[in-house]
Amino acid sequence: MAVSKSAASPLILHGRSGTRARLDGDAFVLEQGGALRRIPLSAIARVEIAGRGDRTLRVTLTAAPGDQPAHHAVRCASAPAVRAFAAALTEAVPVRDAAERQAERAARVPLERVARWRLPRLTAQTWMLVAVAGGLSLAGSLGTAAAGSSGSRL
Repeated sequence: MAVSKSAASPLILHGRSGTRARLDGDAFVLEQGGALRRIPLSAIARVEIAGRGDRTLRVTLTAAPGDQPAHHAVRCASAPAVRAFAAALTEAVPVRDAAERQAERAARVPLERVARWRLPRLTAQTWMLVAVAGGLSLAGSLGTAAAGSSGSRL
């Protein structure tokens, strides 16, 4: 059975510190530091492999003449994964005519905050109370078990 492109799972590059990059239809999606960027493929000017051991994917966005282009990088532990993702992303980026205006593609990429569940920050006092309560509970359980095994029978 042949797998169609739409039925295939998305290609995901897992980077360091929880960074993830993926191709999603006509966009390059970058999740980094609790923020999500959905970058249209038409806004990508260049895809490069860089860094020590070719373990960094670097994506450069288009910019209006005179503006500095934005860069996004994903560091990964696997050089083959970076190469495979870069090849897929490069293939997905539309081919441009040299006369095409850069400013039309240089749209701002909106930044979304990703809601993540996190443990609440606890003070040292709270942690101490949790530890004491746990210790008392454990001591009570051990005391009950010891009393039950050595107790007298009537």
